[in-house]
Amino acid sequence: LPTKQKYYPDNTIKSSPMHAKVTISGGKPEPAQFHNLCGLLRLKIKEKEVNDYIEVSQIKISSDQPIAGQFDIVDYAAVMKSEDVYNYITLDCTNEGNNVPLTTDGVDFYIALPAGTYSNVVFEVTNKNESVCTKKLKIGNTITIERSKITPASFTVKGEDFISCN
Repeated sequence: LPTKQKYYPDNTIKSSPMHAKVTISGGKPEPAQFHNLCGLLRLKIKEKEVNDYIEVSQIKISSDQPIAGQFDIVDYAAVMKSEDVYNYITLDCTNEGNNVPLTTDGVDFYIALPAGTYSNVVFEVTNKNESVCTKKLKIGNTITIERSKITPASFTVKGEDFISCN
């Protein structure tokens, strides 16, 4: 699984790995049966105030479990290996040189993640000025990603939440 994924404004997902199984019947291959190896996190981020004008350039998601890197396929699911793995994924939200403007209704960001229950999840949202807003799950809370399903999560940000990196 790549550590860097790309945001597409039409909500298409172009980096979710799949697995195909081909069955041979009577000496001829049957049509391939494709299976998603991961689930999707639909992260809805809302702008608190209309006047905040927040434009997102990047979202980084991290957890205390591996969520990117080398994996094996077990029962049509991506199972992270114990080496060459990472506990973060970055979503590049630039599109043709533009950042993604947030709205008070929210914008959906889709991220492919391996199935599992994740704790200590941290979301780092970077704006066009390279300032960062960090949101963490409350202690004891988890996010469960199921293979071939979409898991919703959301939070609201305001301009003053962003801390300058400089």
